[in-house]
Amino acid sequence: MKIIKRVFTMSLFMALAITANAQFNWGIKAGLNVSSFRGDSSPYELDNKTGFHAGINMQYMFTPQIGLESGLYYLSLGAKATRNSDSFKQTATFNPSYLQVPISFLYKFNLGRDMCIYPSLGWYFGYGIAGKVSYDNSDGESHKENVFDYLNRFDMGLTTGLNFQYSKFLFGLGYDCGMANAGGDKLEFSPYNTNFKASIGYSF
Repeated sequence: MKIIKRVFTMSLFMALAITANAQFNWGIKAGLNVSSFRGDSSPYELDNKTGFHAGINMQYMFTPQIGLESGLYYLSLGAKATRNSDSFKQTATFNPSYLQVPISFLYKFNLGRDMCIYPSLGWYFGYGIAGKVSYDNSDGESHKENVFDYLNRFDMGLTTGLNFQYSKFLFGLGYDCGMANAGGDKLEFSPYNTNFKASIGYSF
């Protein structure tokens, strides 16, 4: 029992010491998205769609090397889905917008001269706020509908990144892999969001 108390006391002391020495940083980040859906898309053929992201970036460093990264971002995602038959072709362009909160662990490798590189790995949680799906048919007919009549608003998945930081400037590449079925009741297939992103940022 005494050993357990000592371990608990030492663990609590270490946690308080780490938290006391933690450093909080925040900044802004924006960039390009190349998004699509993954999964069984039959009878549609999927293609990428470009978009963008922008928001607030936050880092909470427990030590000079180890920390957490989070933030709040606006993202335009989606994909193009084309259905072909002998006499008819239809292209549906999904244009959903999400608010996203990522939570990632990171480890910084110091390169000297106020430079570092750090990989990150974690989860993201998103919620759809707006968007349309555009239908364009080979017979010239086209129309738009609310994209969240076809997609679920909630999204979550894995997020990973590789970032280079120089002084207060940040350059990064990342990938989000959706783990929640994004398809709604009216969709003929079960898509999962994917997104490659390139970002630039600035820390205050």
